Amino acid sequence: MDLPCGTRNFSYKTDMAIFRTKTHWAMLIGFLILLFSLPFNINSYWLGILNLVGITVIAAAGLNILMGYCGQLSVGHAGFIAVGAYTTAILANKLGVPFPFDMIASGIMAGLVGVLFGLPSAGKRVLSGHFYHCRPVHYYLGNKSLVRSDRRFQRHCDTSNQPF
Repeated sequence: MDLPCGTRNFSYKTDMAIFRTKTHWAMLIGFLILLFSLPFNINSYWLGILNLVGITVIAAAGLNILMGYCGQLSVGHAGFIAVGAYTTAILANKLGVPFPFDMIASGIMAGLVGVLFGLPSAGKRVLSGHFYHCRPVHYYLGNKSLVRSDRRFQRHCDTSNQPF
């Protein structure tokens, strides 16, 4: 957001702050109140749509960090999102784990799979050149075919109440 006319930053700390004025803070608080009151005021169809939008925004933000700021190509990004999604689905539907613990566990599981997948690529002598970029492609294709063909992954997800 731009600063209003006449607002000046006198230090680096205030210049780098995300919320600089009282208007910015008021807009943030208003957005958070709207965000937390929305599930009580809309029906389940629109809540499902907003959940899908939120998941897509999180995935796009991660991809923006990886490709926009770091300049790295990622084809396996969707595979790591799928690992987190299936972890959440299995923990919530089969084990009845509460939502906050689901989210933490899915992030840890996707991170562990990422570390497990990235360790062989860490050495420069192991993979270099175009072989370094082929690993995520193989991971993506393997993960996609595994999720589509294996019934163990499909039976944990109840697709009867999805909006699409």
